[in-house]
Amino acid sequence: MIRLSFRVKLLLAFAVDLALMVTLGVFAASQMGLMNQRAIFVEQHTIPSLDVLGRIDGVVNRYRVWQLEYLIYTNPADKDRIEMRMSEVEAEMNGILAEYEPLVNGDRERAYFVDLVGAWTAIKERNRSSFIPMRA
Repeated sequence: MIRLSFRVKLLLAFAVDLALMVTLGVFAASQMGLMNQRAIFVEQHTIPSLDVLGRIDGVVNRYRVWQLEYLIYTNPADKDRIEMRMSEVEAEMNGILAEYEPLVNGDRERAYFVDLVGAWTAIKERNRSSFIPMRA
């Protein structure tokens, strides 16, 4: 058995501690790099997507409000004004959908987006074919 002096034992313990600290530092730096990549993805894709989805929700709500007002008002001038507002909201929604499309990631989200566009198109068509003609 090798007998080491207290000084050598202390230096070995310090060297092992230093090696562990360096290893821990390298591991922490690599993990921070991964966290940074994830944060960049959230910043560039998730947050803008959520912002656009919130705007879509607001546009749909305004569209429904205009539909309700269309039902409430009986004056032809008011109905014309509301139809114009609905057309503006439809154009705004089309712009938002075009803005959202580049943010779509993956096949599943693409399928949801296609469903959303189809549902919006159906709402517009039904509004123009069934809802507004009630005016006549």
